[in-house]
Amino acid sequence: NPFIRRYPQHPAEFKKKIDLGYNSFYIAGESDGRIYMANYDYPSYIQSYNALLNDKREEKILMDPKKIPFKMISTKIQSPYFYLTDGSVPIILRGNLENWKVDRELKGSPYFTIAQPIDSMSIAVRSNSSKNMQNMLGIFNQDSVPKTKFNRSLLQKQVDGIFDTDGVLLYSAVSKKMVYVHRYRNEFIIADQKGNLIRRGHTIDTISKVKMKTSKLKEGKRFAMSTPSYVVNENAALSGNLLFVNSKVKGKYERDKLWETCFIIDVYDIERNTYLLSFPVFHTASKQLRSIMVNGKYLYAVIGTDLVVYELKNKLLKKLK
Repeated sequence: NPFIRRYPQHPAEFKKKIDLGYNSFYIAGESDGRIYMANYDYPSYIQSYNALLNDKREEKILMDPKKIPFKMISTKIQSPYFYLTDGSVPIILRGNLENWKVDRELKGSPYFTIAQPIDSMSIAVRSNSSKNMQNMLGIFNQDSVPKTKFNRSLLQKQVDGIFDTDGVLLYSAVSKKMVYVHRYRNEFIIADQKGNLIRRGHTIDTISKVKMKTSKLKEGKRFAMSTPSYVVNENAALSGNLLFVNSKVKGKYERDKLWETCFIIDVYDIERNTYLLSFPVFHTASKQLRSIMVNGKYLYAVIGTDLVVYELKNKLLKKLK
């Protein structure tokens, strides 16, 4: 790969690490300077921490799981609400962070594989087309007609439209933009709150074509990867105009030791459509980066069972709008 990363001195500084005890925790979101952790195994259980992780609180979401046919619940925080979603049912429930009580069901959503709340009534979703199973992005709003509007041109098929368009769906309430970062190619998509394309951006590596082959299984409708895939972008987070991408592609002049001990985070300005800089986030006992989030001047990462926080320095903060 001919690209060269910029590593300025200390754009982010490690501050603290805590052991969450389980690898089923993930970052659900933030509100009023607190970071919220949800748990796939115990979906009604929420932990929250202040910015530097030294004030822990525990909450219990009030709901009756017997009445709700959940298979795989995901929790998202978009202040002042929390959302419980399961795209395989499909169901979207909403409640207030003040009392942690589910008080509303947003009815009529399509089946989905990812849901990202935008505001009190709108949810960005990734669904599969009923015709060919290909991924597509859209906006579900219970009050609009039709309730879900898909923009089928956002995700562009290269191989099968399913595996090759896998990625991470993000939303920033500050910039009011939605970003989809492709997992297997060097592209991210920037769209507005209605799902209209603003522009396509590219990560600094050169992998514009997906490196995989897929095959149809005997039933005809199900697909499987028939060659190993080459991951380009593993994880991502959005904070205002800054996009933080955990890249898996080694740049020119980068030492093996860096990649053996760190995750590499590349930072982009989505307003100016430019690459800014890169910095390392060090492995803990684990080498698995499960989720990341940026809130104000802090970057949070779940690595194995650990939650770590890095403080972003002025080199980065002065670029944040």
